[in-house]
Amino acid sequence: MTAEEEQRLLFQVTEACKENPNMFGRMVQACTYGIESKIAEERARASDFETVAVAYAAMLDRKRLSAKDRNYFADLIESKLRKWSNKTSMNWGA
Repeated sequence: MTAEEEQRLLFQVTEACKENPNMFGRMVQACTYGIESKIAEERARASDFETVAVAYAAMLDRKRLSAKDRNYFADLIESKLRKWSNKTSMNWGA
């Protein structure tokens, strides 16, 4: 969202609250829901990246992994990284 779009949205919220003060409670609820949803998403992301770290550690810790175990860890890591590939600042296409 651009700064101009933010200002427009905040102006609309201000005007809506002026015209209908009862709307304020619903706006606060909507904001709370949005924040809680974002927190839940970030917790899931953190959990997935912890899983990646543990899988890498397990691969490094075990000197002799069977091909099956190595593939399992590699697939697990890849699936977790791909899940978040469009939601990070990294260039995943490279």
